[in-house]
Amino acid sequence: MRIAQFAVFFLVTQGIALAVHGYLASRLGVLGMPRIAAWSLLGPLWLAMLAALVLSHSPVSHPLAKLLIWIGFAWMGSAFVLLVTGLLGQLAAAIATRAGVLAAQPILTAIALAGGLVTCGWALFSALRAPEIHRIDIRIPGLPPEFEGYRIAHITDTHISHMLSARWTRSLVERVNAEKPDLVVHTGDLVDGPVSSLAASVAPLGELTGPKYFVTGNHEAYSGMPAWTAEVRQLGFRVLDNESVDLYKDGAHIALAGVTDYNEGRFFPSHASDPQKALSHASPGVRILLAHQPRTALDAQQLGVSLQLSGHTHGGQIWPFHYLVRLQQPMNAGLAMVGKVQVFTSRGAGFWGPPLRLFAPSEVPIVVLHRD
Repeated sequence: MRIAQFAVFFLVTQGIALAVHGYLASRLGVLGMPRIAAWSLLGPLWLAMLAALVLSHSPVSHPLAKLLIWIGFAWMGSAFVLLVTGLLGQLAAAIATRAGVLAAQPILTAIALAGGLVTCGWALFSALRAPEIHRIDIRIPGLPPEFEGYRIAHITDTHISHMLSARWTRSLVERVNAEKPDLVVHTGDLVDGPVSSLAASVAPLGELTGPKYFVTGNHEAYSGMPAWTAEVRQLGFRVLDNESVDLYKDGAHIALAGVTDYNEGRFFPSHASDPQKALSHASPGVRILLAHQPRTALDAQQLGVSLQLSGHTHGGQIWPFHYLVRLQQPMNAGLAMVGKVQVFTSRGAGFWGPPLRLFAPSEVPIVVLHRD
C-alpha cells in the first residue's frame, strides 16, 4: 500500500513539476528565447531536482552526489519562487495591456524574472545563515516561584541532512550553550536521512549542556525512527514517548510531558501519539507538553496543559506557503491560544527540501517562564 501511495505521490508531484517548468519555458519564450534553448536550460535542472529527491535519503558520501542534492533542492525552491513572480509579472502585464500599454509584456516579464532571481538569492541567504537565537517571555498561571525566569532552549526542525554538516550543528550547539538554558528540548524533525549517513553530523548535539529531552517528528518516521531514537539517547537526550517526567528546582517541581508525532501511528502503530497517556501520570499543577505538531493541542484541551512547545510548520518556510499551513494547523508560528492550551510554535532551526526561507527566518527561541 505504501508503495502505491508513493507511486501516486511521485506521479502527481512530477506532473506538477513538469507543468511549472513548462510555464517557465513559456516565460523565457516571451523574452525571445527559442523553446529548444529554454528546455536545454530547464530540463537538466528538473533532472537534478529529481535526482536530489532520490539521493537525499540515500547513504551517499561522494562530493558530486552532495553537489547534485544542493543544486536540485535549490532549484526546486527557486522554480517555485520564479513561478510566483512570473504569475505576478503576467498579472501586471495584463493590467498594462488593458490600459493600452501593449509593449509592456516583455519588459514586465524581464522585471519579474530579475525580481525572482534576486528573491531566490535572498531566500537562500536567509536559510543558510545561523538561526536567530532570541528570548520569548511566556507567562504561566500557577508557576512555582522557584521557576520564575526558568529558561528553556527550544530547538526544532533542524532537518540535518547531506546539506547541513557537523560544522553547522556544532555552531548551533555553541550558540545555544552560550545562553546557559536550564533545559534543552528538541521537538522533532531532527534529520532527513539514515543514521549510517548522518550520525557524524548530528553528533555535536551531544555537547549541549544541561538536561535534554526529545520527541519525534514526522521526519523521524521517514528516516528510521527506532534507529534515530536510539541514537539521540546515546547523545544524552531522554526521549519522551507518550510519557512525562517531573522537573525540580529548589524543591519545587513542574511536569514535562512529550508525545510522538501526530501521524506516527500510521508508521508505527504501537507509538501512536497519545496526549492522554502522556499526561495520565503527570504531576498536577504546571504541565508543559512537547509535541511536534501544533494541532496536538486540539487533542489536549482537557488535560491541564499550561504550555505546549511545537515546531513542524517552519513558519511556512517559503511565502506564500504560510497560508497553506493554516489549512492543516491551528497556527503558523509564535505564541497563540489553541482553545484552552497556550501554544508556542517555533519556525525551526533548519530547512526542509529547498535551502530557501522567504519571510520565515530560522530561529532557536529561548523560552523564559514567568509567573502570571
